Amino acid sequence: MSRQNTATGSAASPAQEARLFARDCHHGVLSTLSKRLEGFPFGSVSPFILDPEGNPIILISDLAEHSKNLQADARCSLILQPFATDMQSTGRVTLIGLAERLSTDDKAALGTTYLHQFPQATEYFAMADFCFWRIRPIKVRWIGGFGRIHWIDRDAWLNPDKTARHTARHPQE
Repeated sequence: MSRQNTATGSAASPAQEARLFARDCHHGVLSTLSKRLEGFPFGSVSPFILDPEGNPIILISDLAEHSKNLQADARCSLILQPFATDMQSTGRVTLIGLAERLSTDDKAALGTTYLHQFPQATEYFAMADFCFWRIRPIKVRWIGGFGRIHWIDRDAWLNPDKTARHTARHPQE
């Protein structure tokens, strides 16, 4: 069942549903392109937060395999899915995009928010080799349940409310 858009009373757009879903997730599987095994995907569990625009922010060590992979090739994906007995029946979001390493200033600015969500990461955060990476999605795959499967473009992901207003005015588009 789709959620309601509280602002308009109409059904939420796929972008709104996906953003609400992602906001409630805090761990995902980060897949990068392996540097060691060229061309093969490499997956790793990764806690994350979303910045105000909806871009995932991850904290990883420069020594980690996925950090080395991202330094060589910024293309990646992050799949978000809550644990469930029947994993196929739950919603999931896959963000496909480009990762960028953030500055030391960004680390200080994002630290409070990240550590509020993940207080157990305090020791990692204090280490010099840990830094934040931002994933800028270029496309998002939203599976909200049986028959609710959508590709969401970057603009709709970043501006889900604007997309919903446009859809409400132009339902046949």
